[in-house]
Amino acid sequence: MMSPGTNTASDTRREPVDGAAPAQFYSIAPYHGSAFGLGDETVVHDYRALLREHLAQAEKAGFAGTVLYNFPRALDPWALATEILRDTDRLQPIVSIQASHEHPVAAARRAATLSYLYGRRINLNIVAGASRTASRSLGDPDREQTRRRLGEFIEIVARLSREIVSFEGEFFYLDGVELSPKSTSDMRTQIFTPGSLSRGSTAQVPAWTEYCLTMAKPVSDIAVELTRVVGASGIRSAMLVGVIARARSDSAWNLAREDAGAGRRERMAARVQAADNLSTQHTKNLENAKAGSVQDDLLWYGSARVGIDCPKLVGSYGEVAQRLIDYQDAGATDFIFDLPTNPAEYEHLSLVIRRFRELASGPLTTGQSAPPPS
Repeated sequence: MMSPGTNTASDTRREPVDGAAPAQFYSIAPYHGSAFGLGDETVVHDYRALLREHLAQAEKAGFAGTVLYNFPRALDPWALATEILRDTDRLQPIVSIQASHEHPVAAARRAATLSYLYGRRINLNIVAGASRTASRSLGDPDREQTRRRLGEFIEIVARLSREIVSFEGEFFYLDGVELSPKSTSDMRTQIFTPGSLSRGSTAQVPAWTEYCLTMAKPVSDIAVELTRVVGASGIRSAMLVGVIARARSDSAWNLAREDAGAGRRERMAARVQAADNLSTQHTKNLENAKAGSVQDDLLWYGSARVGIDCPKLVGSYGEVAQRLIDYQDAGATDFIFDLPTNPAEYEHLSLVIRRFRELASGPLTTGQSAPPPS
């Protein structure tokens, strides 16, 4: 009988991803209702057309992948992953899964199968679940137990993508489990995990994950948080942030003010979501919003959907790009842009990404073109 946590295969951790690699940008798939998590459902034909337009514009804008959320009122993220794989050439699905509702072998096999069939990396955002109501209605264990299960889940999924796994823990037992086909290093599943889960009893989580997720906060707060959560682990950190950008800063702020005046239905949906949320990232988001609608000059908490959406960077293309550079200097290696209001916004997001890359590449050299004005 193996002792708890025994690993009869190699006892090495995954090689850390290259923390010095260029920043990657990720998008979020649109929800199928009129309000995120609430509202009337969109007609299937209309939703598929909307999804394809978002994916096409995200790929054109230079995004590397798309996050697929997972909660009871959302469409199944594995099914949506196949839409991404069929309708785009390069976007990598980031499938959100709840460790309390799946077996790690099943999740690892699905990811390996889709990667094999479509020749593209399938990434996983492994979470404990943020909805108080959903956790209660689905009979989830208490929060601390859920987090311990998540730690074991992540380790098993990570190891299955590269080796034969034997494991005995508190929640899972495996004896010589092997997946086929084996993933090559460039196709191996990468794991994203919320930074709020990287504390206390889940100290092992960062060792088995490639990306820590965090939500935008003032730059100084992000620096402190990522130092605590990531430390010297070598993993990357992807920061979720909304963006409202235009050629002129005042034009961007005018759009933000229009968003602040959104309808009663959206505000009600945001309040419901906020009251039900267990995520420490969302809790901090709401605390920051109470401290002021604008922080660090560009970080805006005034959206009608602040209980659902993350804060947004508002300004000119150059201003927003420079602030992303500031976040990168504070430890954020990659960025997930919150879902834009419509697919036309990707053109503006692409200009932010372009300016960011110009700033990140350093001073111009002979033969380089100067960027367009902010």
